[in-house]
Amino acid sequence: MAIDRGFAPSVEDRAERVWRGKDSMPFQGALFARVSAATGDSERVKIETAAGSKVAAFAYPFASATGWIRGQPEATTTMVSIIGGDSYDLQPIAYYDPAKSVAAKIYRVAAADIRDNPTGEILSRTAPYRTLSPGEIDQASRYAQTFQGMTDVHQSRGGLSHWTLESKEARLETALHSVRGHAFELGDTLSDETRFGTVRRSSKGTATQQGLVTYPGTSTQGGGPLFAKEFTQVLSWYGTPATLIDHRQGIVVNDDGTFATSSQTTKQLRSRMQWFSNNGVTKQEIDENGNMVLSTSKDATEGYAVSIPKGNALLNVGKKVLVQSANNIEIATEEQLAVAADRGIQMSTPQKAEFRADSGMGIQSNGVININTPAILGVTVGDRGADKYPALVAHPDYIAATTSYYSSQASFSGSALGYGQAAAQAWAAIGSLSWAIDPSGVVAGLCLSAGAAASALAAQALPVGQAVGQVLPRINQMPAGYISRKLTSE
Repeated sequence: MAIDRGFAPSVEDRAERVWRGKDSMPFQGALFARVSAATGDSERVKIETAAGSKVAAFAYPFASATGWIRGQPEATTTMVSIIGGDSYDLQPIAYYDPAKSVAAKIYRVAAADIRDNPTGEILSRTAPYRTLSPGEIDQASRYAQTFQGMTDVHQSRGGLSHWTLESKEARLETALHSVRGHAFELGDTLSDETRFGTVRRSSKGTATQQGLVTYPGTSTQGGGPLFAKEFTQVLSWYGTPATLIDHRQGIVVNDDGTFATSSQTTKQLRSRMQWFSNNGVTKQEIDENGNMVLSTSKDATEGYAVSIPKGNALLNVGKKVLVQSANNIEIATEEQLAVAADRGIQMSTPQKAEFRADSGMGIQSNGVININTPAILGVTVGDRGADKYPALVAHPDYIAATTSYYSSQASFSGSALGYGQAAAQAWAAIGSLSWAIDPSGVVAGLCLSAGAAASALAAQALPVGQAVGQVLPRINQMPAGYISRKLTSE
């Protein structure tokens, strides 16, 4: 006698129908089903099999409480299905496509053609596909693909962008590499992001999508979106200043889509690097011809410093060097300072100029040395608190003539001295002898007067000769100029 299990009669009837269906089915096990239509976002598909058509949910390759690998089948996809053990419902359990082996072969041929001729035309059109080795995983959705290989390779591809991770390197191949930070905000101004490659410069867009800056059309070419080959880094934060750095290299483009130009040459820039402070920006610019401009912000009160403790510094300029300073300019060295110029040296100042040396100073020229001052001032030598004496400088011809004059003056003084001494003795003797022939004493008086005059002449010629003898050696020692005795004594 059968034991009543408490099921309703309908349940019993359903169980009997299932067993009868299993016995009467013309096949057993799995069967192929073809997806005839997708039903949108319901994650259900309409499938057709030998057992008929059915709208059924499909199985995921992987699913758990918080993770999954999902895929929505397309029409014409072949699925492997089974018939439920307690019903006639079709249950998809896997996907099947015998054409994938053909796709793998086409992909290998296309890849080989690209390697052999990278610039040639790609004749075959196929999605990224490859033959898998045991243990490898390949996920693809049209031209987006992720591959995890057993030889420590992880690759992700989306359109023209290709990311490869290996043990030795990480490589990104893309038209534009963009990294956005926490302070990034979508808008018409770059903020907290890095861009490398073919940069698309945006204009004001919507809250979710940036617009495109367009360049104006010409008589032969229409306008269109603006693209730039550029490496850009803009780092922002929520402090002050809002932007920390703004570095743009390549074809430098402003946020409004205009090409950036040099503040000095007005030529298009190849590099513009900016470091922001609370009161300005420190900026470096390099234009398309290689001209460079460097300026600091108003906060940079310490300015610019270069330190080379052990090496050399070389500054080679093909044209003019201009150094300007609002305050002092100082040049100091522990050894010799040498200044040379092929065509001359010129220094000028509206105020006082000083040259100092602790162990002597020399001025040498193969030509004329000119010292020009206003006539009312002249040239003076001496300490600041002491008396100043005039420096007398003469032409070499004048020195030669003066030397000749002093030589003749010395000779004349010697002759006058000898004459005076001899004449004084002679006239004294003649005066004594004249008494015999001139008792009146007239001749004797004249002789005595002449003797006294000769003695005076001799007395005056002596100091003149001594003075000339002291001047002549100084003139001979300085044939190119003359300095007074007072100056040489200081």
